[in-house]
Formats: sequence, C-alpha cells, structure tokens
Amino acid sequence: MPNLEKENAPFCTKKSASVLASCGAVVFIEPQFSALVDAKDVQLVSKEEGLRRCDVLIAIGGDGTMLHCAKDAVRYDKPMLGVNAGRLGFMTGIEAEQLFSLSRLMSGDYKTDTRMMLDCVHHAGGTSGRYLALNDIVVSNGGLSRMIDVDLSCGEAEPIAFRADGIILSTPTGSTAYALSAGGPVIEPSVDCIGVTAISPHSLSARPVLFSAEKVLFVQPSPQSRSSVYLTVDGDQGARLNAGDYVEVSRSEKRLRLLSLNEGGFYETLRRKFKI
Repeated sequence: MPNLEKENAPFCTKKSASVLASCGAVVFIEPQFSALVDAKDVQLVSKEEGLRRCDVLIAIGGDGTMLHCAKDAVRYDKPMLGVNAGRLGFMTGIEAEQLFSLSRLMSGDYKTDTRMMLDCVHHAGGTSGRYLALNDIVVSNGGLSRMIDVDLSCGEAEPIAFRADGIILSTPTGSTAYALSAGGPVIEPSVDCIGVTAISPHSLSARPVLFSAEKVLFVQPSPQSRSSVYLTVDGDQGARLNAGDYVEVSRSEKRLRLLSLNEGGFYETLRRKFKI
C-alpha cells in the first residue's frame, strides 16, 4: 500500500514487489498502482481482497502512511511492515536502501512488536462517534491562536483543569510524535500507559502525566471555555466538541502487530532517527 505523495514511493514500490516476487512471494497490489510495478511481479486485486488474503501488509511511505494503514491492518488482523519512503519514518521497519532485506520475510528472520492502541468515544448528546488511535487523541483549539479550558477526569477524583492550546492523550507509540514536540516524555513501546501532555499550557507548573493503561480518562471542554474545541484522532479523523460533549479514552482490546527488519530495536531507532 504505497503513498504516492512521497517522492521515493514509486521506486520503493517497484523494488519491493521485485524483491518479494523473486523470493517466491505472491504480491498483491491495487489496480490503481499497476503502473508502478512490473506486471510479472504482482497480482492486481481490490484493497479488500488483498487485505483478506495477505500474510503481511506492507505500507510504503512515512509515519502518516503507517497511521493510515494501521487501521486496515488491525481490522483484518494482519501484521504490518513499514518501508520508509519519507523523511523521519520512526515507525517504519526498513529503509529504502535496505529493500533487499525483504527476502527475510520469507524465512521468518524479522522482529514483531505489538503496539497498544486507544479507543476513543465522542459522546455528543444521545449519539456517539467511535475512533481507534495508534498515536494520539488531541483535544485542541483547532488551529486558532486561542487557549481553551478543558477538564480531565479519572474515576471519582476531582478533574484536572487545563488552560492551554489543547491536550494530547498518547500511546507509547505516539510519545515520539506530537506529544514529543509538546514536551512529553519518550515512552518505550512495551510499557502500556496513556500519556497526557498539555500543548502550550498557561502555567509554569504544568507537567506531562502518565496514567496506567487500566484507567479510563474523560476529557470535556469547561463551561467557561469561549473558544471552539475540536477532537482529532491520529491527525486525520475527528469532530467538533460542542457544549456538553465529552471524550472517553481507554486502552483498546485491539493491538497492532508491527514488523521490523532493522537491527537494534527501539533504542537504536531512537538514537539513529533523533540523533541523540
């Protein structure tokens, strides 16, 4: 599944199909991408048929591509490997110059991580919208230069009041994304927890908070908030939060199986990608 907005995606798609086909793999691709590959290397199938029949979903692009394809991988219970055809590609499992290593998929010479995901329910009157997040759930001002007031509650305790541009509720996978740029901690992916990070808080004492993955968190715009408030899930889904709406966030029963052909694991990736 290539993302053609990435300049290097056509090359990575053709090379990936060629390497896999030469190893005896059956490669499925949607007809709309047929011009990117050699006809002898692939079978043209619909997206749904390919996802149903495949053993591995290969996402070619960057981290945004991974987020988009992760929903399909989880829905069909397939492991996913990311090929970095973009810039950072923190979640991807192989770089463009390493595509010859795809042959290792055939011999089982790869690593598998399972990644926690979040269920998000937007309660709006008598209706609700449901979302699944691999990275994060953001409640914010929607891009306007105005702070919002939101309350975060957990159990029967009094809510925590935030006055900020917004707050980010992230998975460990999402801790290296938007939450990191907002000053949140880097969380090792095997640690199941929910990170809460304020975006540009109007406070000298606001600090990120980690909650147990067993907790259920609720976020609601405060009655005194005069700005428009929006919910965004993994950067590409969401809705406006009107007066009386609230968001319920909890660990999902679904988990993403993420494959990697890189050596060194999370810490080596962290050092190499962020140059620390």
